[in-house]
Amino acid sequence: MSENSIRIPNELLLSEIGKLLAQGKRCSLRTKGSSMLPFIRGERDSVVLEALPEILVGDIVLAKVPGHGYVLHRVMRIEGERLFLMGDGNLRYGEECNLSDVLGSVVWIEKDCGGGLKLPENPEEEEEFRKAHPRVFLDPRSPGQLRKARLWRLLKPFRRLILAVYRRTMLAAGNS
Repeated sequence: MSENSIRIPNELLLSEIGKLLAQGKRCSLRTKGSSMLPFIRGERDSVVLEALPEILVGDIVLAKVPGHGYVLHRVMRIEGERLFLMGDGNLRYGEECNLSDVLGSVVWIEKDCGGGLKLPENPEEEEEFRKAHPRVFLDPRSPGQLRKARLWRLLKPFRRLILAVYRRTMLAAGNS
C-alpha cells in the first residue's frame, strides 16, 4: 500500500457499494482473500458487480450474510427465497442467506494480466472491447465459465490437493 492510500473498512465500503448497486449503478471492486480460487485471485483480480433482476445457481454474488458479514461467493443452491453459497476455494458449504441479502451479482471478472486494461465507460463500446480481450474479461454466466464451475464442483473431494498444488505452482510463480 502506498503512502497516499486510504484504507476503508470492508463494512463501510461494501455498504456503500450496496447503495450504488441498489440505485442501478455498476461497480468495480478489487477482490481480497482466497475463497474464490482458482477463478478469482484476491489482491489481483477485480469484479464488476450489478444488481441483476434474477439470481441463478452458479452466479457469483456479493451478499451480506448474517453472522459472516459480506461475502463474494457462488450460489450453489436456491430453495425459495433461501440461497446456499460457497466459495470456489472453500472445501465445504459455507453460508446461507435470503435473496434480499444479495447486493449484486458479478457480471465480469477482470483478470489482472499485467496489461492495465480497463473497461470503457461508454456501454456501447464495452461489448466489442471485451470480445477483443477475452483472456482479461470473463463472463461468469457464459456457458464455458459455468461448465468450468460445474466441473470444479464435481472435483470437491479433491479440492484440498488441487488448491495446494495451485497455490504452490501458479501463485508462487505469479502466473495464471
